[in-house]
Order: sequence, then structure tokens, then C-alpha cells
Amino acid sequence: DNVPQRRELVLSAPQLTSQGRLRKEKAEAAAQLSAAEAGNIDAMKTVARYYETGFGIAKSPEKARVWQAKAAATTAQHVLRAAEAGDADAMSKIAGYYETGFGVTASATEAQTWRNKAAAADAVKMAQEKSRIHQQKIDSVSFFANTRQVPLFNKNSQYSNSPSISSLLVTLSPY
Repeated sequence: DNVPQRRELVLSAPQLTSQGRLRKEKAEAAAQLSAAEAGNIDAMKTVARYYETGFGIAKSPEKARVWQAKAAATTAQHVLRAAEAGDADAMSKIAGYYETGFGVTASATEAQTWRNKAAAADAVKMAQEKSRIHQQKIDSVSFFANTRQVPLFNKNSQYSNSPSISSLLVTLSPY
């Protein structure tokens, strides 16, 4: 009696489509989980959402929170590295992270420290930009200092009353 019996199973089109969709969802969830475990922040966020909704994996609010926290911490690490390297925008962003506790332990002191660093970095950038603009103006004045107006027509010419151009600006190059 231990002989397996053959049974026929007939599935409708919606059942077949549903099973195919579930297989695709599971494969997608597995791929995202693998990428998340490898450190991909976008994949971490996606895995958190999959755990929240049960898309392709068993629904688990606890695991969703774990992946959200990992994504936040990894994001904060990347931003902190950029801030430490001198990126003023990253300095401002990490200050906000310290203020809210996003991906880091909340700290008003750290937030203020990074705000001050961002302000100093912005001041340096503004001074450099101001210097660049000033140099551009000097270069423009130097260019036009060598410009002279040259008449196109002799005043005694028959064309002197013509509405056409009566003079031309010519730049004299020292080269």
C-alpha cells in the first residue's frame, strides 16, 4: 500500500498566474535581500518594505524595522565620511541626522558641531567664489582697456549721413 498514487491536478489560469507571480515575488525578494546583505542601501529600504507588506517573504514588522535601521545607519555612515572629507552639504545633512537621531545616536552637541563646520565650509566656498568673480571682472576690464573706437567712414565722405555703423570697437592685442 506504500505505492505512490498518481493524481491529476487541474489549475485554472488565475491560479497558474498567481503561482507564477508568487515565484517572481520570491525571486525578487531573495535578490533584494542578497543585495541588502551586501550593503546596498536602496536594497535595504526595499527589503524593509517587503517585510512590511509581505511581498515575496513572510510579513514581519520586526524585520522591517531592523532593515530600516540598517539602511539609516549605513546612509549616516556614508554622509559622515563625506562630511569628514570636507563636503559642506554632507556636514549640514549629518547635523540634521544627529539632531533627529537618524542612523546615529541623537546628540545636540554633535549636531551643533557639524552645523558650525558646515557654516565655516560655506564661508570658505563663498569667499572663493567672490574671489573668482572679482578676478573675472579684472580680466574683463583688462580686455576692454585695450579697446579703441575706430571710425569706419571719412567724415567728408558722401556716406557720412548714412544710418549705418559709423565706428567700430577694435581690441588691440598685445600679442
